[in-house]
Amino acid sequence: MKKTGEWGEFFPIALSLFAYNETVAQERYPLTKAESLEKGYRWHENVSISKYDGPFGTVPDDIGDVADDILDKILICERSKKLYRIQKPKSIFIEK
Repeated sequence: MKKTGEWGEFFPIALSLFAYNETVAQERYPLTKAESLEKGYRWHENVSISKYDGPFGTVPDDIGDVADDILDKILICERSKKLYRIQKPKSIFIEK
């Protein structure tokens, strides 16, 4: 790696698993989509591909009011509007 000049360099951006706007770099060094693509970085569009049309569960304000059936409900994030579920191990951790 020293002979090829790769020693001490960062990995190529092509190996990144995340788009520029999904990383903390966007918070520290904000770029527009056009600037990001111009530099060769990927950009992630927030496109919801969810087909779920059923009812959404709600999360009580107090952890003591949360019933066990919360694990069976589909929840929606108020901020990002993405769907999620609470998993059993996470529920046990939160209760502790």
